[in-house]
Amino acid sequence: MTKGSNLILSTSPYHKLRESPVELASLSYMKYEFDAVGNVLGYENATSMHTTKQSYGYDGLYQLTSARGESAYHPYGSNVEYRADYAQDFSFSRTGNMTGKTSGGSVSNNSRIGADLNYSLDYAYYPGTHKAERIGNRYYNYDLNGNITAERDGGTRRTRKPTGFITGTAICTGPDTGSG
Repeated sequence: MTKGSNLILSTSPYHKLRESPVELASLSYMKYEFDAVGNVLGYENATSMHTTKQSYGYDGLYQLTSARGESAYHPYGSNVEYRADYAQDFSFSRTGNMTGKTSGGSVSNNSRIGADLNYSLDYAYYPGTHKAERIGNRYYNYDLNGNITAERDGGTRRTRKPTGFITGTAICTGPDTGSG
């Protein structure tokens, strides 16, 4: 591992970022970059069949505000079978609640490599809390300790908060419609 001012280079996929790794140069080449407080600003990873590069941006409160990435799959050496990229942006309220997430991505050669990354989410919170009531089209309920007890997709009806416990499980009221 090589350490620079705010840069760590590693040739091992089995390392802790700030400790000496076992050298396995033939498996992976990883390069990390950190800011002054230890946030990951980005990384590059090169293996025999994949190359990836990620970068991250933060606001003055060190909240993640952006993520960008690109990768290439080249199973037969330098001939690239597909390329993929993505960009995500995150916004926050003055109190630190996430208020939005916008995501976009593309893959060359009409390849399908996981979930669709083209979407936008807005966030709504229970009044006076940091508990998300809705993220996009998904609604959440919590127990009295703040643990998520239910998720449901769709609908505009406001979900109700759980009202009590029975051996650690929230008492749900109403039919199985996600309210409770």
